[in-house]
Amino acid sequence: MLSYLLLSYITLLIGTALYLLLIRRRFSALLCKRAVLMLLAISVVMPLYCVYQYRINPEPQVIVQHQIALTNDICNEYCFADPASVDSCWSLAISQAQFCHCAHIEKKNIIVYHNNNWYSFLSKQENTFASLIIGAGVLLVVSFTLQIIWLLYIIATSKQETLYIAGKKIILLRPRKKMPIGSFYLWNKYMIWQDSKQELNAQEREAILMHEYSHICQKDTWIKMFIHLAQVLWCVHPAYYFLRRELLRLSEHIADEVAALHLGNVRQYAYLLLKMESREPLPAALSAFSNNSLLHERIQYLLNPQLHHHRLPTATRYWSSIVIAAIAIVMSFTSQRIFPYITQQTDRLQVYEALHREYETCGKTIFCAHCLAKSIYDKDIADKSVIVE
Repeated sequence: MLSYLLLSYITLLIGTALYLLLIRRRFSALLCKRAVLMLLAISVVMPLYCVYQYRINPEPQVIVQHQIALTNDICNEYCFADPASVDSCWSLAISQAQFCHCAHIEKKNIIVYHNNNWYSFLSKQENTFASLIIGAGVLLVVSFTLQIIWLLYIIATSKQETLYIAGKKIILLRPRKKMPIGSFYLWNKYMIWQDSKQELNAQEREAILMHEYSHICQKDTWIKMFIHLAQVLWCVHPAYYFLRRELLRLSEHIADEVAALHLGNVRQYAYLLLKMESREPLPAALSAFSNNSLLHERIQYLLNPQLHHHRLPTATRYWSSIVIAAIAIVMSFTSQRIFPYITQQTDRLQVYEALHREYETCGKTIFCAHCLAKSIYDKDIADKSVIVE
């Protein structure tokens, strides 16, 4: 689990850096959103694949029969390089009546515990981090459940009206209390509407409906659910919160682009956005433009038509697809190359914890690698049995 978390965090960080360097604000909002979803998916799936491959093809081990990654490299870290010191420790080991469970103690299996401040710190923080992940998971599941209940409540208590957009059935909800215009997709496609918006002309109302319909077509409800649950995994990762805000911005850009295209006048739609978002008549809406960063970015994107997806040349679309595919390959390759190193470090920590635990319990500093591997293996089996029960 620790190896998966570390690799997932590193992969997400690498993907975010490549996105900022090569994609953001260089391609259309639709292509950028696809890239963000792609790197989020790779950051979840690729570490799982690496863990699965490691389980099938583990590294060469000292103690093969116990299936513990107690490699020569790890053992050498705890052994004295000086042969005289090894001889001294081995002599001390064979002189003790109950040193280990082996019938014959081999010199090559003798390892010595050394205190490591960094490993000691990680061992103490491991339970804290696990508790943080579990706590965040419980809170997020509760929050997710409450949001679903709230949507069901809106559906049950609102006046419903059926309309068709692009031949697709949409259920228009008119809540009893004033709510922001919005849309969501559960088992049906829903839009929340307010009668107070009837002062808009027919073209403006259609543009707003097309904006919300675009969110439904983008599957933004399901994407938000996935992003919400992914917070359990990346609750302390700054890149996650950046990408979550980025998806919100890109989704609005795509919906604005669709609505402006339907209206046929970008500047008229930008004017409509100012009036809608500020909820005040112009020119009072101009003050909201300077204070609302997301609104400012949406207007800027609208007035930059060379980034609109339908205006992109075919060559640019192909080039952007190649860049996104290249980033996916780089992230996947990097994950596979980094994972053995991460596994090696987590194995070292596991061995150190076993040594430190014995040292704290009975003051031992000299151990048998064979019996140590078996004790770690038995502990893993016991932990898995508890989980299964």
